[in-house]
This record gives sequence, structure tokens and C-alpha cells, in this order.
Amino acid sequence: MRDQPGSRYVALSDGSAESLGVTPATGQTALNTRNLITILSMMVLVGTEVFAVAIAAGWALAGMFDLGETVGHVLMAVFSLFAAWVMLQLWRRATTIEPLRDRKSATR
Repeated sequence: MRDQPGSRYVALSDGSAESLGVTPATGQTALNTRNLITILSMMVLVGTEVFAVAIAAGWALAGMFDLGETVGHVLMAVFSLFAAWVMLQLWRRATTIEPLRDRKSATR
């Protein structure tokens, strides 16, 4: 545990729930806004790229094989569903690395 000046973490004198950031009635910790902003920013950046690739791939395959506009839209939808699944997996992994609610923040 660090308690130098300017440190993110401060040594606690007691182990009470209030000093750990836990609300006694609900048992939940405070939201870590730094991690939330980091994850949301990463999701916007990566999500834009993933969905752009999904839509471009559907459009390109339909045009390359002359499949028509309807099949092109179907391919874009299928690839977009795959992109949504990729984004869900990315969210799950990102929140395990950068937890939004950190119970052990006082003992780091």
C-alpha cells in the first residue's frame, strides 16, 4: 500500500466498510470513473473500426461476386452481428483487466 504524497492510494487507519469505499447497506463499492472512461473510450475506438470492417466486408463481397443489393445488406447484417459479439467479448475482457467496481482498491 502506498501513502506517499500525490499517490492514488492512501493508507487506512481502520478496516471499516466506509474506509474501503463500501456502502454498508448495499455492499457495493464506488464506481471507478477512471476505468470506466478508459474502457468506454477504447470501446468507441475499436467499435468504430470493427463495425466499419463488417459493413465494408459485406458490401465488398456482394459487389465482388455480383450478389445484388439485398444479399449485400444481409451480409452486412451478419457481419455486424459478428462484430457485436466481438465487442461483447472485448467488454468482458476489458472489465476483468480494468474493473469498474474495485473492492481491493484500498489494499493495492
